[in-house]
Amino acid sequence: MKFPVILIVIMICLSCKEENGIKHPTQTVIKNDEERNVVYKVRDTLENLLQKAISKDSVNFDNWSPFISFKSGDFISKEKKNAIIATMANDSILKVELYELKGKWMKNSELTFSKALIIQFDLRMIDYDFDGSNDIYIQQSASNGFSISRGFLITIDPVTQHMKYHPEARELGNMRPEPNERVVYYSDKYNDCPYIKGKPCIVFNKWQGDKLTTTKIVCPECDELK
Repeated sequence: MKFPVILIVIMICLSCKEENGIKHPTQTVIKNDEERNVVYKVRDTLENLLQKAISKDSVNFDNWSPFISFKSGDFISKEKKNAIIATMANDSILKVELYELKGKWMKNSELTFSKALIIQFDLRMIDYDFDGSNDIYIQQSASNGFSISRGFLITIDPVTQHMKYHPEARELGNMRPEPNERVVYYSDKYNDCPYIKGKPCIVFNKWQGDKLTTTKIVCPECDELK
């Protein structure tokens, strides 16, 4: 009779560790010993970073292999302290986790992105939806020549701090919010002219409900590109 009781106690303790907001900040299916070592390394690193970030104004950490991007501080709102973690759940799935410090770190939300590439990973915090708190842009690719950055746009609810991914913005290049006009610009190559190098078209987008919608496109005349 003692053996089942011991098992129950162990299961309860493991559950407690996973609920405290610091233990095991990423969950990954482990297939072999090599992957197990990588997962444990990532978990240990993130636990140490989260612990360190409690007493620091800000902490920034980036590692290539295994891939870890960690950022903490008041980068979303001056009234709150957050931590954002990006890791690769496997070779092609990017996991993004958002934590808030409430005495201890609490996870507010999590998103995953399939077919993700990290070779041009770049994390930016900008208020894209003009609600007074910063949102997240994660670069997925940047073209050569006339450089066009495309990636994942994630808005953050200022109250619940839940993240929302906007697939409608996935192909928008070089997004730039303009708060005075409440417009999100993006630029793209002007493909209707026979010149390889030229000025980009500027596309105007406004928030309609919770989606970005194109409202106007302004392109330079072909003669201007000579």
